[in-house]
Amino acid sequence: MTFLWPELLWLLGVVPVLIGIYILLLRRKKQQMMRYAGLGMVRDAMGVAQKFRRHVPPLVFLLALTALIVAVARPHATLTLPSQYETIILAMDCRRPAGLGPHRCGVLCRHRVGSAASDP
Repeated sequence: MTFLWPELLWLLGVVPVLIGIYILLLRRKKQQMMRYAGLGMVRDAMGVAQKFRRHVPPLVFLLALTALIVAVARPHATLTLPSQYETIILAMDCRRPAGLGPHRCGVLCRHRVGSAASDP
């Protein structure tokens, strides 16, 4: 896979910077919570699921931003697909049934044999 605009991939360097900023903001919040003893008890009362749930929106944002940056670089790939050409063999039974008149299939067979002989 290649990119039409690979020079835009340098924008992926923004993602680790945003992660660092988010971690710094979390540390600052933790330091502010330590000032107030009552808020520490609320934090302890929160379950593990709620602690994880608060990180989901920033995680989804970073994943969407990463996908957007890769999409802006316009990835493309050349795929080799199987050929659509196939060989078809048509077999026709041109025998005339006993006791019946000229068979329509025989006329068709004579026509096909004549046109097949003229093909290169």
